[in-house]
Amino acid sequence: MKSILATISFALIILFLAPGCKTAAPTVKTLAEYKGRLVEYGSQGGITGGGTTISLLENGQIFSTTTLPQAENYHGQVDSKDAKALIDEAMALVEKHGDLSGKGNMTYYLIYNDGTTPKKITWAAEVFPPEDIKAFTQKLNEFTQSKTK
Repeated sequence: MKSILATISFALIILFLAPGCKTAAPTVKTLAEYKGRLVEYGSQGGITGGGTTISLLENGQIFSTTTLPQAENYHGQVDSKDAKALIDEAMALVEKHGDLSGKGNMTYYLIYNDGTTPKKITWAAEVFPPEDIKAFTQKLNEFTQSKTK
């Protein structure tokens, strides 16, 4: 009788605790499905004209897209609190600097998207952006690279 009660108790505990033990499955399978806030950074141009964009979604997912060859890859998920903080920082920078645009052989960019409208800062390799933007894109790059290894 004790073993039956123990088994039932154990089963009930598992039944109530199991929903909290979800795996970190992606919320969206492609960037096109996502409608929330995100920050993107990357570069395009050079000899081939190709480019790479890294996207950090507010839910913590990290994607990359390339233009040559055209591909989209999922790189994992980070804590959404960290992602939200970085997105807020990108929003503040984009609002602070407004339209900052520079073109060259190789163009770099930082994009903040509030879920409906992207706001983009671009600069050429020869013409560097303000120090706070350079520091932020380096921080964002280090963050996404460290989380996807």
